[in-house]
Order: sequence, then structure tokens, then C-alpha cells
Amino acid sequence: MEYGVGAAAGFARWFSISLKSSFALIGLGAYVSLITDLSLTLTALFFCILFIAVNLLGIKLVGRIQIYSVVVLFAALLFFVIYGLPAFCFFG
Repeated sequence: MEYGVGAAAGFARWFSISLKSSFALIGLGAYVSLITDLSLTLTALFFCILFIAVNLLGIKLVGRIQIYSVVVLFAALLFFVIYGLPAFCFFG
């Protein structure tokens, strides 16, 4: 009986991670298609293949890529804060 509960929980976890990943890929594709002329579906498919390839290359590479992506995202957020600060502080 315990095996059935564990299998059901494992399947539910796998299914929820799959749905979360698909929503994230569609969101990423929609964001990229807003700033470029690329197709949403093709962009989501490209990033899906890219993430699978990176994960197959090993955990050390994934860790390094994650560090670089966090630095780039932090720099982008900092840019948006600095760029938007005059509009926020002076209200036009």
C-alpha cells in the first residue's frame, strides 16, 4: 500500500513540475516575442531544447550558467530601476 501512495505522489509531483515548466516556457516565449519578431511557439521550443541540452551537460555547467544568468538579470533589474527612478520620484 505504501508503494502506491509514493507512486501517486511521485507522479503528481512530476506532473506539476511539467505544467510549471510549460507555463514558464510559454511565458518566456511570449516575452521574447514582444521584444522581437520571433514566433512564440518557436521561441518556447528553442528554450526548451536549450534547457534540456544544458541539463544533459552536467550539474557543474548548470551551476555556472545559473550564476551568470542571475548576474545578468540583476543588472537588467538595476537598469530598469535606475531608468524608471526619475519618473517615480518626480511624477512626470
